[in-house]
Amino acid sequence: MYSYTNCFCKRHMLITLMFCTLVVFVMLVYINEVTSYKKSDFVKNGKFYSRIRDRPLGEYHTNLQSNKIDFWRTFGNVSSCVPKKKNICYIKTHKTGSTTIGHIMNIFGFRNNLSFAFNKNKTTNGHIGSFTVLNKDTPRHSFLPPLGVEEGDYDNYKYNLTSVHLRYIRTGLISFMNPDTKYITIIREPAGQFESAFDQFQLKRALIRNKTESDYENIKRFLQYPDHYWENLRKVNWRGNSGRAWYYARNNQLFDLGLDHTYHGDTQLVERYLDLLNNEFEMVIVLEHIDESLVVLRKELCWSWNDILYIAKNRRENVTALPDKLQEKIRAWNFADRMLYSYFNQTLWKKVQRYGSTFESDLVFFRKLRQQVNDVCEVKTHIRNNKVFHNQAKGASLDCELLGMRKNGMFKKVFLRQGGDKATEQIDEKDFDPFF
Repeated sequence: MYSYTNCFCKRHMLITLMFCTLVVFVMLVYINEVTSYKKSDFVKNGKFYSRIRDRPLGEYHTNLQSNKIDFWRTFGNVSSCVPKKKNICYIKTHKTGSTTIGHIMNIFGFRNNLSFAFNKNKTTNGHIGSFTVLNKDTPRHSFLPPLGVEEGDYDNYKYNLTSVHLRYIRTGLISFMNPDTKYITIIREPAGQFESAFDQFQLKRALIRNKTESDYENIKRFLQYPDHYWENLRKVNWRGNSGRAWYYARNNQLFDLGLDHTYHGDTQLVERYLDLLNNEFEMVIVLEHIDESLVVLRKELCWSWNDILYIAKNRRENVTALPDKLQEKIRAWNFADRMLYSYFNQTLWKKVQRYGSTFESDLVFFRKLRQQVNDVCEVKTHIRNNKVFHNQAKGASLDCELLGMRKNGMFKKVFLRQGGDKATEQIDEKDFDPFF
């Protein structure tokens, strides 16, 4: 009896030990797989999943970690529909991250042999003019002819794309753009946008004393008597233009989008105007949710993943951190811009809801693809004059070159191909080759 009991106990202990060993082994395998990905992701049956939703990310999301170059080349051109929409009027607002989106537009136009509405006399940036209102009577002789159109054949000066600063006046833009043009812009949370504009447009010049004070102190002083200092800006010179900075010191995002300051205090009129913009714009990108916006934009324009890839441009290294109380004062001062931001931030999330069940997984995929592109292109950063510049190693592919190229370099590629005269201005070759 004793030996039988003793044998039974040993067998039970052996079975228990084997079971525990198996459990530990399974746990180790699980931990190894999970930690190979971000916490929000996991792998199951060879498929890449997002923890946001318990479903596969799709056929081209599989094996995202392997063979980076082949993966990018294979799946970068995947789009959800056809044909691509190629007639785009991009309204480039001020201090909103708009240069990054402008670069996306320039690359898209360059790759697809599209014609840009560029001022041929501005050989470094093609700017038409921040305050320019295009209309049917605007002289065409200042513009580069579209591809395939003889210079001077003004009746056929119709364009696929705009990517420079100009004000949104729909009736005038129609006379320059091809039929079925889609209108796109970008906005930014008003407190951050105002802080950036305050720095860029030197709004501190409205103050009597500004040399030794920080940006925070200057903004704080400006907002103590904002109407008074705003009026001072009418007499301040900025880049050779007296009074120009006045337009950038209050609600300048809504001003860029076509509504004059005279009407900004009428909240009911602003609300009606926002409804009008919503009907007229295909997409209003929100800087604080730029990836989400671009994923939605890709689907609405039938673009590919490659078409929305980006590396942030014209970004400052050091940004003044403003206290919450001061940010609220900024939002109160820029109340119309606050209404604009609130309206289209809500509109973005409505679009996300209508996108369908794959939105979260597509967003995860896009962010991982962007990281892979950074790795493949060996993107590095350096700082100059408080601006962040991105560079690739020499010998980078054309795709990497276009993504990392400085904004003026990308513009010049488009400008010269569309017939811009190289002899009109000395080309800075550094703009073409920003790589170390």
